[in-house]
Amino acid sequence: MYKTFLFVIIVCFSFISRGQVAPSDTSLKKEGFPEEKTALTVNTTLLLAGESLLYKAYNHFTFNNDKSDLSKLVYVSLRTKEDSIVFNHKLKLKQSTATGTFFIPATLNSGVYRLIAYTNSSLNNEKNGLSEKQIYIINPYIKSIENDGQKAGKDSVQIKFRNDFLPNANKSSDKELSLQTNKQSYKTRKKATITVNSNVLADGDYVLSVRKLDPVQIVDDRNTVTKLKQKNTVFRIPELRGELITGKVISTSGNKSVSNKNVSLTIPGVNYIFKNAVTNKNGRFYFSITQPYYTEDCIIQINEPNKVDYKIVLDKNELRPQLQEEGVVITMDPKIKDWLQNRSIQSQIENAYFSSKENKIIDERNNSRWYDTIGTNYVLDSYTRFNTVEETFVEVIKNASIKKKGNEYTFEVFDRAATDVSGLYKSLDVLVLMDGFLIQNNSEVVNYDANKIKSISILNEAYRFGPKIYSDVIVIETKKGDFRPIVHDGYMKEFKLTAPLSAKEYESVNILKEPSKRIPDYRVQLLWEPDVTFTENKIIKTFYTSNVKGTFEVSLEGFSEKGEPVSIQKTFTVE
Repeated sequence: MYKTFLFVIIVCFSFISRGQVAPSDTSLKKEGFPEEKTALTVNTTLLLAGESLLYKAYNHFTFNNDKSDLSKLVYVSLRTKEDSIVFNHKLKLKQSTATGTFFIPATLNSGVYRLIAYTNSSLNNEKNGLSEKQIYIINPYIKSIENDGQKAGKDSVQIKFRNDFLPNANKSSDKELSLQTNKQSYKTRKKATITVNSNVLADGDYVLSVRKLDPVQIVDDRNTVTKLKQKNTVFRIPELRGELITGKVISTSGNKSVSNKNVSLTIPGVNYIFKNAVTNKNGRFYFSITQPYYTEDCIIQINEPNKVDYKIVLDKNELRPQLQEEGVVITMDPKIKDWLQNRSIQSQIENAYFSSKENKIIDERNNSRWYDTIGTNYVLDSYTRFNTVEETFVEVIKNASIKKKGNEYTFEVFDRAATDVSGLYKSLDVLVLMDGFLIQNNSEVVNYDANKIKSISILNEAYRFGPKIYSDVIVIETKKGDFRPIVHDGYMKEFKLTAPLSAKEYESVNILKEPSKRIPDYRVQLLWEPDVTFTENKIIKTFYTSNVKGTFEVSLEGFSEKGEPVSIQKTFTVE
């Protein structure tokens, strides 16, 4: 099985790099390409407006429950009962897991929501293509909840008051796990310690959470299992290396797919991404994005002499609506009024001091650029400034020039080493990039204000971008990085691309250091460790209680090394 699996991965890598897999090609699936399935862990299923939903997504193989290293991205979405989207999160998978957070805004109506997770590849799995959690949101600022259960029925969800906490409760799905706190009862704003011991489950993916238990009970008897609505007639390629951007090139006359055409992609920014691809026999192209990016406005363009004869059609890879429900009503027990009011006040105080407790975002950017260490770089402020780009190339740039023939401009790079190898590429195109965008109309550069240009870099040797080789490269960088080529509809396509969420450190949730007594502390989520690991079969974690009193639950959830679900909870009190 392992050899077959390895062979399939190698074949799929080869197909993606060459662009030879069409979405309608199901041959890989028929050969036993391993299916994926996802799972979710959340900090709570009941939230108030002004609180944060914290979650962790897992990606496993279906056939043996092991971690899947096929997909590099997972998609997490919160949707209403009508399947309209509240948020779509795109996250990078690291060791087959990813974590995210979403702040519940005061504009979101009270109701029942579905948190779903999937990978591009898991949607090939008709039975378990989605993982799902029901999320119940109460917004006390918008009146949208029925009282007294007067409309309770089969399409209703009831939120009732309860007072049956068991402070000494210790529940576990596995006898080999034990979880203890150093005390059963704590005072407010005091240090607490959790110890988890395991003899057999030390290797796995776990979340450690400490949160106040709510004195409410949710009664939801509906069938909430979501199945993929559409039949999988399309094979979705696993995002093996990174995010896939796919589409096809068709002729403007006849709308027929066109093969062997060069397509260029630019994702702009300080560390812009520029890639080339060639359409396959079905006219399809594939871009695999492995680098981090932080901008949305991207451009794809056909790079061919007769480009006006073709147009680009991008694939829509987002998940279509799967389930629509009508008439689901939340009914609320009047007895929870005091709890709801107190909790809302605590949330407002916490949000007022959010800036002093804000989570840190991990910056994954690499400030080095591919052209920084090659060729000759001219920083124009180091030279006498000239008003036009033509004058700048004459007076400053020593190894390139601009030539005009009729109404068209061309760039020429010279002083290349006279070798037989370089001569092979002399007839090829010169690549001109301006703020990362492929320039096909050179007049856009020539007519640009030279005073807005920061630098010009010249590489006077052959350079390869993907399947296309260029004789030389000219890289132009503007001062503000705001150049955009004129988009010609058809052979150019402008589109928005949402970047994967940046990883966060959850220090504000954990408060690893003793909280300042000058800052109010009304946290109900005392700890959230989404990537907790065992050291010598033991986990020891420290946190601080807040000013909130009541019964709290310590929870360890996740999956063992064999993909088996693990869950253990213990309660303690804060007085």
